[in-house]
Amino acid sequence: MRIGSYVTFFALTLAIDALSPIAGAGEGAIALERPVLDWAHWQRPDGTWACWSPDALAKHHATMASVCYRPLDENGKRITAVGLMPPKVMAEVLANAKPELERSHELGVRMIGYCDAVMFSREILEAEGIAFDEVAAYHADGKPAGNTYYDPRGVNCGCIKKPRWLELQKLVARMTAEAGFDGLMFDAYPLAFQPGYQCHCAVCKKEWKTYSAAILGEAVPQPGDDKGVLDLSKRADQEYLKWRLQSYVDFVKAIEADVHAEYPDFKIVMNHNADTLDFGYQAIHGTFRHPSSEINHMKVGEDSSIYMYRFCEALMEDPCLIVINSGTQIEPAVRYRVLMAEALAGGGAIYAADYGEPGEITRRYHPFMMKHAEWLAGFKSMAKTAVLYSWEDHAFAQTERYGPAFGLGQGKNYYRKAGEFLERQQIPYDCVVVDKGLSTKALRAYRHVIVPNIQRISDTDLAALKAYAANGGRLVILGSLAGCDEDHANIHRLPIATLEDPSSKVRLPRECEAFDIEVAPSDNIVTTLRRKEDRVALHLLRRGDFDPDPSQSIQLRLRLPESARLASAVAVSPQAEPVKFDWRVEDGELRATLKGMEIYALLALELK
Repeated sequence: MRIGSYVTFFALTLAIDALSPIAGAGEGAIALERPVLDWAHWQRPDGTWACWSPDALAKHHATMASVCYRPLDENGKRITAVGLMPPKVMAEVLANAKPELERSHELGVRMIGYCDAVMFSREILEAEGIAFDEVAAYHADGKPAGNTYYDPRGVNCGCIKKPRWLELQKLVARMTAEAGFDGLMFDAYPLAFQPGYQCHCAVCKKEWKTYSAAILGEAVPQPGDDKGVLDLSKRADQEYLKWRLQSYVDFVKAIEADVHAEYPDFKIVMNHNADTLDFGYQAIHGTFRHPSSEINHMKVGEDSSIYMYRFCEALMEDPCLIVINSGTQIEPAVRYRVLMAEALAGGGAIYAADYGEPGEITRRYHPFMMKHAEWLAGFKSMAKTAVLYSWEDHAFAQTERYGPAFGLGQGKNYYRKAGEFLERQQIPYDCVVVDKGLSTKALRAYRHVIVPNIQRISDTDLAALKAYAANGGRLVILGSLAGCDEDHANIHRLPIATLEDPSSKVRLPRECEAFDIEVAPSDNIVTTLRRKEDRVALHLLRRGDFDPDPSQSIQLRLRLPESARLASAVAVSPQAEPVKFDWRVEDGELRATLKGMEIYALLALELK
């Protein structure tokens, strides 16, 4: 998906540490994912052109790389900037990539290939006998859909509902797997490009007619105003949106099932945006087992990315990998440091920059990850606070109008706002997805459940929340919860302004403040708490403070798990100067002072 600037300059992640390795840590038994996005082309010593450089991957100690390959002319210029490659062109490109693929595997790097999920060159497809109408998407006026975003010569857009388009995508996946790649990244999210949700090809019109008759009791025209924008207060528009999003779920799953029949470990990745309605629906319905998210909706270093890691961890197999859209997002470079710190704290990773000052930061963080891998890999959240996410509410209560194509900033995301509200209070949290079903048993794992102004909820899920409060759990409603008007000692309410105003100084009620972590001074400090067996990792980072005073001390209190004793505590950081760390245990708490933390520190706690 390339909604923002086209990315060509990224190569790998993360950092060097002034301290010696934590006891027991090191490259050892556990390796963290260190992904590279290498979408440039490289000239070989013999003058021919390669799609990527294995030497560049080796320089960054990559474990995985996403590469983009295009058909090139003899001068190394792309014949087309974007677009699906038909079989003969694909075979030539994969043959050209074979030397670099073999060398990358020798270096231990898993390679993720590339496929354009929506755009194509009519000339290139027709040259291989693929009829235009078999694949093309159409506007409501009958004109073929296309754009000149990335290729001034223009490309057309395909429809994911057309059987021929699906078969071509399956073939690309199979050919990529047969060539020896370890996975395939679909880029250019299909609904992000016109006609978006409003393809009016013959296949879409016929299928919607049948579907709407079954679900609505009568066949209705494709919803949308004269510009194709959906009114999500109307049931027909709601059902139409779900139908479109389910089409993409079915598209990805069909490709996965086809390639997994022979290559069961082959990864299918979609570059997407984890903040959006589309991602939420598709994740809940099992599309993204290997999530990737752009961040063109964020002001990096000021807005949180942690909520995306929490959401992905609740639903998917792999941690979220984040893609930076353009260099301007990480200027000044301290923003980049914050983003990388959030990845460590959130349990994910960044496709990181390798140029100028950001490149120097990368070369500090990457060795840090390697040195302390056993304190970063395989840890799970030990938060005692949960924030509810409801896709139904996000779509149909927090969003009014949507489309005609996928875009950012459409609709509110109260889950995201609630997460940032907790982060301002140094409260680690998990995401619990309402659409997967709530149970009182599962909710009991949390001392507090945060309800971010949910207006659409089933009777079963509402009953689970009420039972949770009745059995001693603290239910904190930010705004309101439809169907919950009870006056109960364990049900607390705060105004919706708590979510709407990031500068709000409102905190959780005093009776809810029995949390595990206290930090002072607390301005701009964010914490996450993760555990693996007898190891607890407390991550601290500074957000929104681009000129921190390193002489400032941070006072910290952390409640230790019951019946556990602290065997050792060490603070490490990827910054050049070590963090000073004094600690003691008193009344079942770690009480510590950190001095000199610039942006990020990891407190590694070994329990007995």
